[in-house]
Amino acid sequence: MNWGNRIVVVFALFVSGIVFMVVKASKQNQELVTTNYYEKELVYQKKIDAMKNLSMLNDSIVVSQTTDALLLQLPAAMKNKNVEAFVHLYCPFNESNDQHLKTSTYEGIISIPLSNKTPGNYIVKTDWSDGTNMYYSENKILLK
Repeated sequence: MNWGNRIVVVFALFVSGIVFMVVKASKQNQELVTTNYYEKELVYQKKIDAMKNLSMLNDSIVVSQTTDALLLQLPAAMKNKNVEAFVHLYCPFNESNDQHLKTSTYEGIISIPLSNKTPGNYIVKTDWSDGTNMYYSENKILLK
């Protein structure tokens, strides 16, 4: 084989390799971390203010797991107050495993049922209000 044929073979292998990579990459599932991320970024200042309100309580949420539920114990200052809460159980590796829960409590404890939950790492994002202030907390948890 002379040098001209070798150049053609190398060029053909290179082009076929690039075409293979383009086809393979186009078939990959490309999930965004969140939909409507731009709109959510515009209201992020409210979360910053809510995190600041939580830091002024000098207390945080305590997350514990039982066999069938995830328990969120709100700071002691929230006991005996009517608290409206929104909990987002966020699964970074699969959006279909996310869970959203809107609830209210007077005792300061929120229970999230874990029926048919896929084990793995989750982030518990909790927004709540005691009627006067907004609070926000994020806690990482490993569901078993």
